Amino acid sequence: MHMSDALLSPSVSLSMWAISGSILAWSLKKIRREEGGEDSSHQIVLMGILGAFVFAAQMINVAIPGTGSSGHLGGGLLLTLILGPYRAFVVLFTVLLLQAFLFADGGILALGCNIFNMAFIPAFIVYPLLFRTILGQTRNAKSESAMGAFQNTKRLFWACMLSGVVTCVLGASALIAETTLSGLAELSFKTFAAFMLPIHFAIGLLEGIVTYSVCNSQFKLFQKLDINTPDSIKVQSGRKRWILSLCLVTVICGSIFSWFASKNPDGLEWSLEKSYSLVNSFDLSDNSAATLEWLPSFVSKIQAKSAIFPDYGFSNGEILSKIKPHVSEKLQLSLTGLGGSILVLCLCLLIGGVFRFRLIKTASQ
Repeated sequence: MHMSDALLSPSVSLSMWAISGSILAWSLKKIRREEGGEDSSHQIVLMGILGAFVFAAQMINVAIPGTGSSGHLGGGLLLTLILGPYRAFVVLFTVLLLQAFLFADGGILALGCNIFNMAFIPAFIVYPLLFRTILGQTRNAKSESAMGAFQNTKRLFWACMLSGVVTCVLGASALIAETTLSGLAELSFKTFAAFMLPIHFAIGLLEGIVTYSVCNSQFKLFQKLDINTPDSIKVQSGRKRWILSLCLVTVICGSIFSWFASKNPDGLEWSLEKSYSLVNSFDLSDNSAATLEWLPSFVSKIQAKSAIFPDYGFSNGEILSKIKPHVSEKLQLSLTGLGGSILVLCLCLLIGGVFRFRLIKTASQ
């Protein structure tokens, strides 16, 4: 559900950039205050690994039967359940930032909207208000993460499924509102919503299934550990096994499963096509009538230069253009998928490491 710059007016785009930037600053501040516990190093590693996994998983579009559309994992809910809302928001911000600048996946002007729709809504609306309620959790001051606090897998399943659907539907609703407020797309609000909401309901089921599968795998792994082993050893052993499993899945998703991604348009593209087929054709690249009309073209030039792997292939840059004819499309997907996952991993580790270093330095003074 990555938005295009062409759907947004500069005023709406800049407003959403400001809102998302403020939430990011708030989240970083909260993370800095929480650092220093015995689990902080583990959380930093999880930020990197899960960020890489979400990046790789988002490359895999799954066809939605009977629609001609497709959908992919958003990842906001999954990240929140394991990392807590603040770290989840920062990780997904990192993923979306690299996708926009390096892979031209989502517009740079639209980045503020994408962050709000895909990260803020699951982390700060759906998770505290819906997921915790279904799971029967109370707000834990010591840990914002849901993992380790649940015992009932049936409750977990329904919490993930319902939260996944609500996350996608609310995100789609926010996208509709942002598009309508921009006023660039000449389509009926009711028509657009009539296509967007049902298709994202279906995508939400996919979100719930993947979220439940990953979270339940961790729960089951801890259950299978030797009960005679001391608790501290069991926890460390369980974490290592689960993290290694997640690393393996990330590599497979980014390097192999991405080959079989559906070529069908995603939920947003499909909804736009269906909506405009009922009225007039619409050129998604045309937003010259917007206020600050110089800004979209300026940002577009920046993205054209920064996106060294547009559409997850070798198309930009003198060296890559020469290499491209000799590298198959599948190999290009594998290399860019693995490369992007590694970049997300490194950037998340860097962010977490900086906070931990500053905390240690402050404590030593």
